[in-house]
Amino acid sequence: MNFNELQLKVGKQFKKNWYKHKNGGGWVNKAAKVNKLVFIKKNAIVFSGQVLDNAKIFDNTLISGNARVSENAQIQGDAQVYGYALIIGDKWKKSPLFIVGSKHSLINSKEGFIQIGHRC
Repeated sequence: MNFNELQLKVGKQFKKNWYKHKNGGGWVNKAAKVNKLVFIKKNAIVFSGQVLDNAKIFDNTLISGNARVSENAQIQGDAQVYGYALIIGDKWKKSPLFIVGSKHSLINSKEGFIQIGHRC
């Protein structure tokens, strides 16, 4: 994905605020916290938030807001991870439980754990 294609997905940007991640070639905004060892595929975007440890971001994924992807988590497909999302642990063999409530969401954010809102 080139910079013009990035802007089609996230809106008008200043190129000086972005760089291509060395491990995978995905776009990362300088405001995001991204470890050098994580993998961000060339069509993935990390707009803000954190991608840490051995996390892998594939396909057309968009990470933004205060989202945190860490440990050995893998995000694939056309996923959008944003808000106070916390994705930790290993990849899922099937979609985790996700319930949206009037004030907080409930998600099975790591095998054996339930997260309500942005707290585990």
